[in-house]
Amino acid sequence: MDYNEQIERLVFLSKYEKGREYNEINVGEELERAAKTIESLLDRAERAEKALNDRWISVEERLPTEKEEIREIYDPDTLAFLDVTYHNVSDMVLVFATTDCGEKYVCDDITVDGKWVNTIGEVTHWMPIPEPPNA
Repeated sequence: MDYNEQIERLVFLSKYEKGREYNEINVGEELERAAKTIESLLDRAERAEKALNDRWISVEERLPTEKEEIREIYDPDTLAFLDVTYHNVSDMVLVFATTDCGEKYVCDDITVDGKWVNTIGEVTHWMPIPEPPNA
């Protein structure tokens, strides 16, 4: 059961228990208050996570989270199956990098097994690709 289902269940129970008292505590009101508190905390946690991820993150702090991917390798001429490889791959992110000549630039990239794939030079920071603006 996810958090939203739990909140909905608390709200339902609060309506069912409305007016019932146990040791001078109104059970329905307490359940309703708990549901609102949980909903508020989840909202605050979501906003805090978004704020944390909507910034440049130093590669010394951490790299993007990677997930295991299975890739099948086929012969390009015959399309015969050759092999299977397992790699840890991140989602696409924005990277801030510096070339060997000192030129700074921003591009998108992924990590595979903890290494940047497409970036020329040294990546110093990265961030998740932000949501597109509302049109």
